Amino acid sequence: MRGKKIVFISEECLDLNGRYLKCATELAEAGANVQTLVLTDSGRKDSPNWHYIRRPNWGVGELGSTLSYRVLKRRAQKFLKTQKYDAYHAMDYVSLDVAAHAKERLAGKIIFDACEIFTETAFSTPALKNYVQKIFDRSAQSIDAVLTPNTYLRDYYTKLCPHWPRAQIITNAPKFNLEQPYDGRMHRALGLESTEKILLYHGAFSALRGLQGLIDTASALPERHTLVLMGYGALEAELKIRAKHVNKEARRQVVQFLDPVPNNDLLLWISGAHYGLIPYENGPLNHSYCTPNKLYEYPAAGVPILATNLPTLSDIINRYNIGVIMDFPMTGSKIKLSVQKQERSLLAKGCESMALAEAWTANAVRLKQTYQSLLTKSVDA
Repeated sequence: MRGKKIVFISEECLDLNGRYLKCATELAEAGANVQTLVLTDSGRKDSPNWHYIRRPNWGVGELGSTLSYRVLKRRAQKFLKTQKYDAYHAMDYVSLDVAAHAKERLAGKIIFDACEIFTETAFSTPALKNYVQKIFDRSAQSIDAVLTPNTYLRDYYTKLCPHWPRAQIITNAPKFNLEQPYDGRMHRALGLESTEKILLYHGAFSALRGLQGLIDTASALPERHTLVLMGYGALEAELKIRAKHVNKEARRQVVQFLDPVPNNDLLLWISGAHYGLIPYENGPLNHSYCTPNKLYEYPAAGVPILATNLPTLSDIINRYNIGVIMDFPMTGSKIKLSVQKQERSLLAKGCESMALAEAWTANAVRLKQTYQSLLTKSVDA
């Protein structure tokens, strides 16, 4: 793999994407020349190995969207032609489409990271599902390897796309477990006393994650407990307005916000939480079958989980006894009941066990073996 040129392609900026960061770092440490192509001009990463392709904004109508996408693909192809990559690591269906066109003209291998069910998200419409499925079908013969974060998604894609290679499981486990005590950074940043218990949600502020209802009912949380949302996203302005009303009603800052933090420091921040929250709503299959980064990051930081009753969340949380599952929706009163009933120290021990059992090490081996096998074949050919 040493000296091979690999490009990660994504429709969204990846500088806070833990899955991408782990995979890219692992391959770079194995000697590959790893670069990143983001199909947007709104990037935050300033690096010679990061490249951005601007997509024209010609409206949200069907004609404008179609024409702007064609221009985006043409610009991406023009860039890729100058680089001569050995492998394209596509992080979404748009990136897969771009990579498949590049392989037809320029050769190289395609690794498709099917980290979500892209046809069954909170934003899916019948037209979008049909469009994504067409990309999957016409790209099937171009894909050399598929990665998914769990067996649920692997089995789903085996049925949906039977002509794809069988997926390798690369979980969302963090690269390292926390090995130092909490240093108080989150409490200091929020102006909280060290005795205040933080109930933390970290991640995207997106639809169907249960955040609106969670904030609206936060006044029912126990005394000396603060709900903290750390991240950013489309719902940020709305959530902060809701929090303002709730804080006024509760006559204290029961809901607070923090900006996202660098991935290398994430576990140090998370370790300040009393519980980590995953309040996702029961919705599309992408939610039902998800194993988000935070499902692994909370235990790696020694923090038990409060989560809603989704199949994959329940499976892992119950297997390792790392938290509490509650029915939809997650509310302040349900959280209050849970934290009063639970023996947190037992759940914290479960977190230690999970952090050891679900380490990144085995994933790193599978990732490098997958790449090594593909790139060796390309040399032999």
